[in-house]
Amino acid sequence: MKTTNCFDIRSTSTLKTSCNGRRSCSLFADNSVFGDPCKGTHKYIRVFYKCRKSIYNRVVLCERSSRSIKCPKGLLINIKSASYGRQDRNTCPSSSIKTTSCSARRSSPKVKARCQYKNSCWLQASNSVFGDPCKGTYKYLSVSYSCKKPRRRVAVACERKPRWITCPYGTRIKIHSANYGRTDVRTCLSRSIKNINCYAKLSKFKVASSCNGNRKCLLKPFNAVFGDPCKGTYKYLRVSYDCI
Repeated sequence: MKTTNCFDIRSTSTLKTSCNGRRSCSLFADNSVFGDPCKGTHKYIRVFYKCRKSIYNRVVLCERSSRSIKCPKGLLINIKSASYGRQDRNTCPSSSIKTTSCSARRSSPKVKARCQYKNSCWLQASNSVFGDPCKGTYKYLSVSYSCKKPRRRVAVACERKPRWITCPYGTRIKIHSANYGRTDVRTCLSRSIKNINCYAKLSKFKVASSCNGNRKCLLKPFNAVFGDPCKGTYKYLRVSYDCI
């Protein structure tokens, strides 16, 4: 112990990169991580930190490993960010680290393609998936995500004017409600409005039979499909649905 006035100015930024946003992280007290601010002196890391509630989960997969991520029933994965490469020395420690400024291009889009708006998905930290952004460096995949409720969507198709409803890739339509008829004067404006308390029986059943489980579906607002619940009134088909 040659000095007691010894600091590495990069300590805070190095540990923030390794630990912020994670439920736990490993501290590696080594000159290879922080440099040697006082040679010949036995050093230590002192860390002050808080635990904060966060809507985001973070998972880290060391290179050549894989695992699944999953949300509770009824919730879907929403990817905040993803990076395959290396940003620090503490995460997935290795003797093969040539750089700590390395991230594969399109990391987030590739993870989103696998996971976005799904209840669960499989992640793989591999060069075969992301390419090799820093050869000779042992890498890891870091993913931040939240679990969110499906966003309720509403579509309206005016009488005799079919329209498509579509969900993102990896999700499927689930009909919440549907009505062929009319319940207001503003939707699908027309001079032929005699009734605004108009509901076709079995509207939801017929739409659900055609659409549930499909990524896209054609809404067909015709009397031939639903019958005519209010003759002389120009009608529309209103559908609310989730993508799950």
